[in-house]
Amino acid sequence: MNKVNITYVFGSGRKEKIQKNNFKAKEFFYGYNHFLKTDHNLNIIEMEVEDPKVFGLKKILRLLDKILRKLTNLPFFFTEILSFKNFITLLKTDKLIVTNDRLALSLLPFLLVVKVIKNIEVYVIIMGLFSKKGGKYITNKLQKFFIKLLLRISKKICFLGSGEAALANDQYSYFSNRFYLLPFSIDTEYWNVNENEYSQNKKILFIGNDGNRDYEMFLKIVKSLPDFSFTCITNNINKQDVPPNCELISGSWNDSLLSDDQIKNYYRNSKLVIIPLKETFQPSGQSVSLQAMSMGVPVIITKTKGFWDSDLFKHEKNIYFVLDHSIES
Repeated sequence: MNKVNITYVFGSGRKEKIQKNNFKAKEFFYGYNHFLKTDHNLNIIEMEVEDPKVFGLKKILRLLDKILRKLTNLPFFFTEILSFKNFITLLKTDKLIVTNDRLALSLLPFLLVVKVIKNIEVYVIIMGLFSKKGGKYITNKLQKFFIKLLLRISKKICFLGSGEAALANDQYSYFSNRFYLLPFSIDTEYWNVNENEYSQNKKILFIGNDGNRDYEMFLKIVKSLPDFSFTCITNNINKQDVPPNCELISGSWNDSLLSDDQIKNYYRNSKLVIIPLKETFQPSGQSVSLQAMSMGVPVIITKTKGFWDSDLFKHEKNIYFVLDHSIES
């Protein structure tokens, strides 16, 4: 490939990590580290942290965000990414890698304009877009309209799990030549441990912040097992709701409150990782499961329609599936 301008579109937090070299595990950069070793020109567009006080055009964009989210049930956040600086970056871009569908939809107005001006290749990584609930007639129609719009301007749509890939093929077969299954892979050079590194102080670990984790179920499990010790790393559980047998640590990967080494140490000090999930086509829990298993820690996870690879992962062989989503299971 000749020297080209490659732009990555990330959620908040990654640009600072890259600039400060404040990371060790490479999986959440989606190949950015690989292109650093080449002669290609690399750029980053990053979603800004939402400012509660906005004025002028930003205020109009925020209103439009809310209206579109209400009408379509899709994650539009124009306010956080549409800027003159980002538009200029897109005009200089040959290949654009958008690392989730929320970013792609929020950047959609700019992408439509840039596609008219130049032949930019757009690659989008999908994380639950095709499992969004419709509901009312107008919501279904608008949802399909915007998804088709995104599919038309994209060269490749990359799915991290086979469940959502199959759903997309069923719903939008006309675009199937643009669909590509690229299972999420972790940095196994980092997520590993020697046998003599394991701690004897073993806890049961719950970690994650996405909306498909079943936080209520986790708390019920903790309360039903008072003789077991738990560690919970999330921003989505209130401290007053956590019983004494659970240590709550607030944090997420994006906000850098915990380093990669700290997260790795929590895996090392766990005898088990549990991932109760709501039913979804999104491959929720994928990265945590793979990190834990690479560290030699067994995983119990809810079996959902969106589980990323039902052929490779077998119940009681290399993972433990919960099929009925009950507390007892």
